[in-house]
Amino acid sequence: MQRIGYLCGSQSWGGLETNQWRNAQWMKQRGHEIIVFGKAGSKLEQYCHEDQLPFVAVPAYKKYYDFSAARKLNRLLKLHQVDHLIIRDV
Repeated sequence: MQRIGYLCGSQSWGGLETNQWRNAQWMKQRGHEIIVFGKAGSKLEQYCHEDQLPFVAVPAYKKYYDFSAARKLNRLLKLHQVDHLIIRDV
């Protein structure tokens, strides 16, 4: 069984965020273990909790060259034993 992580650092609730949420639901229905990483207090967090999708809040990060935040995310990925990470930008 693969554990799939989804990372979405947006506070908004538009196409990017809804696609990540829908894809996470779909993969869970297919039998994969999933975990969603996102901003605390976001709509994504709200919808994940409503749909009982595991959600982990990540610290705020810069768009480019935020090596400190990358190390923190790496620790979270190892802690939650994520095999694959899905990141969408557009």
